[in-house]
Amino acid sequence: MNDPHVVRLKYKLVTGDSVSYNSPPPVVFSDPGFDLKLENGILTVDMKEHFTTAGSADERLRPTLRAWEIQVGLFDGRDALKFEFDGSEIVDRNPPPPGSAIAHAVGVSEVLGVSDFQKAQVVRNQYPNPPTSFKASPLVELLWSRLQQHLDGKEFLTGTGFACLTLIEAQASSRKGRRKKASVQYKIHIDVLKKLGELTADVGDELSARKFEAPSTKRPHTPAEQDWILEAIKLLIARVGEYDFDPAAPLKQITLADLPKV
Repeated sequence: MNDPHVVRLKYKLVTGDSVSYNSPPPVVFSDPGFDLKLENGILTVDMKEHFTTAGSADERLRPTLRAWEIQVGLFDGRDALKFEFDGSEIVDRNPPPPGSAIAHAVGVSEVLGVSDFQKAQVVRNQYPNPPTSFKASPLVELLWSRLQQHLDGKEFLTGTGFACLTLIEAQASSRKGRRKKASVQYKIHIDVLKKLGELTADVGDELSARKFEAPSTKRPHTPAEQDWILEAIKLLIARVGEYDFDPAAPLKQITLADLPKV
């Protein structure tokens, strides 16, 4: 009986128009399940655990790659780092006797998907390191998706910011006082959450405003306010990823000083 074993996976580093890398030194990273090395635009992953197909091995690796892509995408541009599957090395640990019919191909390359990309514009001399304390949890993926909707022009910044705020609050508690509980849980100063709530719920013109009640400020957001909301969303997503990686880890509190002045 054949015994296929995935020895290695390969990925191409794909970048969009936000960044490129100019002869950076290699990046290496070890996990209980694999060792990886990013060099010359190629990510090579040597598997320590046993997998019979490239797809199952990729599933084991995917959370690390996804966390890497999102963490870098938050602050270097959403297309600054993406990994495209580029083949696998599979061996048969129990090959058939000489002269027998071969039932399994050894060293095959399985295609898992491709993506288009554009030449980058910003040149960096180092690759970003893999995340060591960030998890692409379901909530992170949801918040990241809402941010992508705004960046794709499908949602106003106010809607994205308010959605991210309320999703984080709802994760912390389903009862009254959930903003305060979210502040404590995620180590985000309550003034940051209040400011995000004010700018996304109480400020805006006829197109962007979420409310048209008397207390609301019916005016367009200033460029500084728009920048503040966007940076706050990114910081919130990053913090959720840090918390979900290890809820017991000590985290430095995010305060208004960590955000642009408005």
